[in-house]
Amino acid sequence: MWILILTVVVLGGILIRMLWQRKLERRILCEFAEALENRHPYLEGTESGLIRHMGMDRIIHAYSEALTNERTQKKACEDNREELRNLIESIPGIVFSLDPSNDIVHDNQAARDCFNNGNPMTGLPIESCVSSSNLLRCVYQSKSTKGPKRDSVKWEGNGKDRWFDINSNRLPPTPDSPRGSILFVLHDITPLKHAETVKDNFVANVSHELKTPITIIKGFSETLSEDMDTLDPGTIMRFVGKIQSNAERLHLLVEDLLTLSRMTAETDYLKKSDQSISTVVKPLVESYRTDNPDLTIIEEGNGWETIVRVDSLKISQVFSNLIDNSIRYAGQDSEIRIRMDATPEHHQLLCSVADNGPGVSSSELSEIFRRFYRADKSRSQSSGGSGLGLSIARGIIDLHGGSMHAEQVNPRGLKVCFSLPLNQ
Repeated sequence: MWILILTVVVLGGILIRMLWQRKLERRILCEFAEALENRHPYLEGTESGLIRHMGMDRIIHAYSEALTNERTQKKACEDNREELRNLIESIPGIVFSLDPSNDIVHDNQAARDCFNNGNPMTGLPIESCVSSSNLLRCVYQSKSTKGPKRDSVKWEGNGKDRWFDINSNRLPPTPDSPRGSILFVLHDITPLKHAETVKDNFVANVSHELKTPITIIKGFSETLSEDMDTLDPGTIMRFVGKIQSNAERLHLLVEDLLTLSRMTAETDYLKKSDQSISTVVKPLVESYRTDNPDLTIIEEGNGWETIVRVDSLKISQVFSNLIDNSIRYAGQDSEIRIRMDATPEHHQLLCSVADNGPGVSSSELSEIFRRFYRADKSRSQSSGGSGLGLSIARGIIDLHGGSMHAEQVNPRGLKVCFSLPLNQ
């Protein structure tokens, strides 16, 4: 009897152990399945012996290694993606890349600011961000090129034309673009195009300004050399006067051109010193009064004794150019008002030269400072103007840290105003 009871107890214990082990095995399988589904590592805990007994130890080890490798590759991919984003952000200019479907894969802040009001563009089709047909055409052409491509395109947008230098090249496949992409780098070359236009216009204007006096000098000198014996003394003197006046005009033009060149090329163009503005301007005013008895020059304002740090010769040239311009257009018997007002609260000396001449239209107030611009071409050419005086004057004031603009005078006339920083 006792043997039977003992046998039943032993068999019951074995059965319970088997059932408990089976339960643990099912729990281990469920936990491993959950870890496998969620891509989480599986921690063996205290059941390592049972796992080995089940033959799952090598499976779990292989899974752990695969999961570790996957996470390492994923981190490396994220690091590469972050490096690529940082690289694209650090490239000067507008940068973006397109996948084969014309969707934007990468962009930098400059591209977002230019094309999408600062908002992200990744995932958007390029057509939804870029409205310029010329720019889109250049993008499409770049996609059909296997190697690197460079082009320039004019973009009409935001009410003004802009020029871009476009460089493109293919990128290898990445997780963000498995089929590869094309990287575009755009540089705004509008200032360069503007500089080229200014240079071309300047060369054309200089050529035109030189051609007229040279043609006159050549014509009269040829006439004198061929017909000297048949010309009366009065005609000869008239021809010589024409040659001299146009030679002087050439001399003034060359001097003005050299002044403009030195202003842009020499870093130490200004020789500044502290002095009262009256010591610079009043001797010049007196010389004009002496040379032009019919001219009226009125001094106004409370800033004539203000101390400023300026290049006296260059500031004297500014006032000389402005007074000459007033005499040229208003006449020898005109009235010129020179005003000086000190504004210590703004750390500025405000200066102006106004005349009672015909003035200019409101549309010409900014144009008159452009090189070779003449409000009345016939009058300024006949009086020897080079068309550079106001441009030089503004350039000198800019170098002093001031600013210059023109205003209309009621009922008639022109006033040129400029500022000079006060000596602090």
